[in-house]
Amino acid sequence: MTKEQFIEGMSNWSSHLVLLWDALEATKGDVVELGMGDGSTPKLHEYCKSKGRKLFSYENNLQWYKKYEYLRTPDHSIEYTQDWLEPVQKHRNQIGVLFSDEAPGHIRKYNIAIFAQNAQAIVAHD
Repeated sequence: MTKEQFIEGMSNWSSHLVLLWDALEATKGDVVELGMGDGSTPKLHEYCKSKGRKLFSYENNLQWYKKYEYLRTPDHSIEYTQDWLEPVQKHRNQIGVLFSDEAPGHIRKYNIAIFAQNAQAIVAHD
């Protein structure tokens, strides 16, 4: 996947794609996505697939979870959670990138602070 392909279709809602691309290219290892969406999940799925990286996507909104369930593969874990501490507990080891877009938005600062200990790069939406 090229940068042009990754940022194709970028809008005001997905302006984070440029920073996300840079973070992905500068790191190695697993990618963790907290909060799924149109501007990240399909792009992360294709990127990780093309680079042989594992992707872990988490969502607490059942509609968004169901929308992207079809992307689940052995290398792309998609999980519904009602507790954002679950992914934090599962990813205590080094990861490449954390993409933080979970709702409610005020929880992001806490998860980012925790992941700062083991993520090579963090990109936060909004």
